[in-house]
Amino acid sequence: PNEGSPFSIPPRIWEPPAKRHARKIELGRSYIEEGGKRVSRPMDFSHKNRFSLADMHKLVLTICRPGLFGMMPCGLGEEDLRFLQGVMQLYTTESSNPSYDLDRDWNKLFAPGVEKALGTEGVRICNKLGQAYGFTIDSAFIECSHSSRSFLLTVGVYTNKNNVFNDEIYEYEDAEKFLAAIAEELIMSASRTSGSRALRDTWKSSCNRP
Repeated sequence: PNEGSPFSIPPRIWEPPAKRHARKIELGRSYIEEGGKRVSRPMDFSHKNRFSLADMHKLVLTICRPGLFGMMPCGLGEEDLRFLQGVMQLYTTESSNPSYDLDRDWNKLFAPGVEKALGTEGVRICNKLGQAYGFTIDSAFIECSHSSRSFLLTVGVYTNKNNVFNDEIYEYEDAEKFLAAIAEELIMSASRTSGSRALRDTWKSSCNRP
């Protein structure tokens, strides 16, 4: 549809797997129910939506580099794939529909570390992140537009010091700093690896060229 025109999606119903097939997953020591009641037992995640880190890693790579697999991800057409890739590359402040009053890299948790190591010119980050129940996850394909240097990084961190769910007390800021530090350290470590020219210097010089 044209920009600004109404778009509707028909209702769909997803049937979860039968309970007998669900592996019991209990976490924490207590949780807050809807309405504010505290339940003093672990929270059961068996029937909540979940997505393995390995599957997320592969999906993001398939979307960002479909040529590696010789197939289009999720049956998408070329136009749809280009649109999806473009959206996944946007920084928060680059989004116009919807628009956000948030930090530029709010949706790219590796970005502060990548930019600290490499700068911002010519660096592309195509990613998908998630944050809920104390879990912070980001999967990103990071590359320089002027060189062949690229890598895929997927990290999941759990921060819930008091082991209580739904109290909205999660140490997300610590998790976000950790993910940024991992990205920076990976690039810095590569620059210390023996071989030809250091990855960081090669990548940085390529990214900063006119």
